[in-house]
Amino acid sequence: MHEQGKIDVHGVSVRGTTSAKEHDQFAIADIAKSMRVHRSSLGMDDASEIHGETQGHVYLLVEAPGKSPVESASAVDALVHYILNELPWTQLTQGEPLEVAAALDDAVASCRRQVETELSLILAFAHWPELYVARTGHAACFLSRGDSHENVGAAHPTGDGEAEGAPRAVTQRRLVGGDILTIVNRELARDLDLSRIRRRLGVRVTAASMCEAIADGADARQRTQYDRTMYDRTVIVARFLPDEPKSAPDDAEPPDELGSHARPGQRPTSTHPGPAPRVPAP
Repeated sequence: MHEQGKIDVHGVSVRGTTSAKEHDQFAIADIAKSMRVHRSSLGMDDASEIHGETQGHVYLLVEAPGKSPVESASAVDALVHYILNELPWTQLTQGEPLEVAAALDDAVASCRRQVETELSLILAFAHWPELYVARTGHAACFLSRGDSHENVGAAHPTGDGEAEGAPRAVTQRRLVGGDILTIVNRELARDLDLSRIRRRLGVRVTAASMCEAIADGADARQRTQYDRTMYDRTVIVARFLPDEPKSAPDDAEPPDELGSHARPGQRPTSTHPGPAPRVPAP
């Protein structure tokens, strides 16, 4: 499991200037077992909680444009409730890939049955080094590795014509240190230019700075200021930081003047070319 301190994550939702009653919602959460202590001889306070190690990370974005102002919030509540109270955790955190995919499918299907409306959402689950993405509608999830930006996740079918229990898709990817996960709503997904944002931020890139740059939309292609502020702009960024290089132990033998670590009884070697061999005179 990837250590919690090795993930830099941030999310933001900026409301647009339109009079729409519906707004995007997002949630970022760690999954971990917990225990509430009611009474103990160990000096713990009543109702104190003890938390176990993180079992995974959930990144959720929901948008339901044009609907009532509570539906996107209800969808987030429904998904959080299902994951916390109904989803078999062993299936999610210890299951085979097909079992994890089925668990996320069940969570999305349960949410859609409860909210009873067309939704556009991204539900991503990271259990290092595996990433699973369930997606319905037009929100987008990008996995960036170096200069490559993949739009991850096959969209679930939506609409009144969808049959009950219709097959859905969950996409699996394997993460490596340095990967960046970017989840955006449909307005930002239309013409998001992640390469340009990364170049502008340079070495100063953080999850917070990327969220700010993406939500601002200044680097979006062919967008006016009115376009950028008219609709909600919602984004989640998770940076899976690479492991830091291991430092040499304090008692390590210092290198010799040529920069090599010679073993006892061995002459130091050098990568510098030596003097050219003498050629006997004819």
